[in-house]
Amino acid sequence: MTLTTSIMKTKEGLYTCLRCGYKSPYHSTAARHYRTKHEFLPKMRCPVCGKIALNQYSLAQHTRRDHNLKLSDLKKAASTESAQPAAKKIKKE
Repeated sequence: MTLTTSIMKTKEGLYTCLRCGYKSPYHSTAARHYRTKHEFLPKMRCPVCGKIALNQYSLAQHTRRDHNLKLSDLKKAASTESAQPAAKKIKKE
């Protein structure tokens, strides 16, 4: 079963996961649910503290909330040098 065959729009306008019945008014939310709950995805590690997140969305929320940093800023810094020292150089807004 793939993502395209696993999410179906109901008459009520909700997107439903055909594997477990999860419902959402948004296709993107239902798709994220399917990917994180029913597909094997590699876990993502926070480059600042090492916390493991299930997906990029959760990692972005974590870095914003707990470190006051944008995930995109961390990725840019990590591409030029190692992520741990780069994260410390980014100014908190």
